[in-house]
This record gives sequence, C-alpha cells and structure tokens, in this order.
Amino acid sequence: MHQIEYLKKLISEKKVAVNLECSGEAFHQVITTLIPLLETSSLTFIALDDKAYENLKVKDYLALFADLNNSSKQVDDVLKLTQLDELKKKRISTLNESEFKRMMLARAVVSETDYVFMEDPLGTVDKSTQKLIVQTLETMSQEGVGIVTSSESFRRVMLMPGNSYHLVEGGFIPIYESLEQMIGANFSQQKDLNSRLEVKTEGKTIFVPIQDIYYAESIDSVCHIYIKNSLVATQFTLEELSRKLESYNFYRSHRSYLVNLLYVTEIQQWTKNSYVISLDSLEDLTIPLSKRRYQDFLSQLHSAS
Repeated sequence: MHQIEYLKKLISEKKVAVNLECSGEAFHQVITTLIPLLETSSLTFIALDDKAYENLKVKDYLALFADLNNSSKQVDDVLKLTQLDELKKKRISTLNESEFKRMMLARAVVSETDYVFMEDPLGTVDKSTQKLIVQTLETMSQEGVGIVTSSESFRRVMLMPGNSYHLVEGGFIPIYESLEQMIGANFSQQKDLNSRLEVKTEGKTIFVPIQDIYYAESIDSVCHIYIKNSLVATQFTLEELSRKLESYNFYRSHRSYLVNLLYVTEIQQWTKNSYVISLDSLEDLTIPLSKRRYQDFLSQLHSAS
C-alpha cells in the first residue's frame, strides 16, 4: 500500500506521468487499488482489449463522452488533434488498430478527466500513432492530468514521457539511464568488414558478419542481436558486446540498446526530452535516445558516415 500511496503522490501532487513495465493483470491490480485513494470519479481507463459502440461513427462516439463529462473541449478540435478529422464519419467497426487507438486517446482528451490510465498505449499501432500518443499524453500531463500507463515491453515503456518503473512484487523499481553504462565508444575509422562475431545460441555456434548486425537489445538480461529479420539470443551481456564492437560504428544509445550507426536513417524528437532512432528497412522499430545523448550521438553519426 505504501507504494500505491507513492504512486498517488506522483500523479496527484507532483503531476508526473508514470509508466510501469508490467503485465496487464498486474496493471489492473495497481489501478484497482489506486482508484479508491484518488477520491474522484473523474478518470478514464483505457484497457488493451477495450471495446466501443461499433455501429457509432467516430465523431458521434466522442461527442457522447464529451456530453457525459460536461466537457469544454470541442469535438472537432480533438478530432484534428488526434488525426481523426478525415475519419469522423467512419463507423468504429471499420477502423484499423491504429485508428481505434487514436480514437480511444481522443476519448481521453475530450472527456477532460483528472486521471487517465492506459494499458500498453504504444502496442500494435504504427509509428506515427505512437508518436502522436506520446506527444498527446505528455501535453495532458503538463496540463495537470494524472497519467499512468503500462506495457510488458521495456522499449515501449522507455518511449513514454515521465517516470518509468519496473513493477515487482516488492513495489516499484525506478528505471534509470546510467550515464556510466551509456558512455559512447571511441570509434575507429579502420574497420575490417570481413570481421565476424562468434555467437553461441540455442546449443550451436554461429559466425555473424558484424556489418549484418543492425542493433543489439537487452531483453530480460539477455543480449539479442538483430540479423536477417530476427532477434538472436547471445552469450554476451550488452556491456560485453559493446566492448567487442567498439571499433565498428556501434553506439550505446540507451542502457538497453546498441545501434549500428551505418543503418541509422532518421532521428525524430518525440517529446521535449526524448528522441527516437529509425533504422534502414525497419520502419516499425523505434529505439529510444535521451536528450542528453543527442549531441554525442550526432557527432558519432557524422564520424561514421
């Protein structure tokens, strides 16, 4: 209960958005315990499996929630904000996953509630919708709305604005970006493109050309490398792999990611303090980059060009 009180203080008094790395079931338990402590009915909960009135049109659905909550928001303004203005006459049953998620976000905006709880807001949607959700929730938080989100994906949790935590049996463990771990490597301009990385995986040894590795990611303390459209588990920690690849234009963009700079195609600013990196041929992948690493990343990127 002490941890739930702390969560209440974060979102009610400090007005900090909170993002939890946890299962959907655990998230529901947290919110169920939290809600009575907030002493208000002015809240919006958006579950991963949320349904809507499928025969209603998008604008009519949002107008319904605006009326229910005596909202001062103009539905047409919210439609434009959430990139739904061209879909306002479309029936809900015909929306794809990204459009439906944007409509649920619009419902949270137009309802003008004091709190918004959203399960896996960035899951199963396209990158443009992810960016819109991140920016909108950040704006709502800055306006004083209490925001709590969850995801089982560490990557998606770290893309969200605000404070991020692992949810464990003993409570919340803050997810910090360790500057010591994130110190960029000194990149050599002399690279042997025939070099291979010896990887032990699933009881066998494979030899991976280093230039074929797009990025590495730490998942549940196991370092995976992305090659040929798949993630391959390795015997290394991310720190060990970072040292092995320090002269091959790999950059530690985040405590859980190592990126091959040769495949970087785009950097986008999603919020005031965060960026995301896109890689060649991986359009749906978003790798987090903190603001404090941005200039160093650009410097290394230019050196690798």
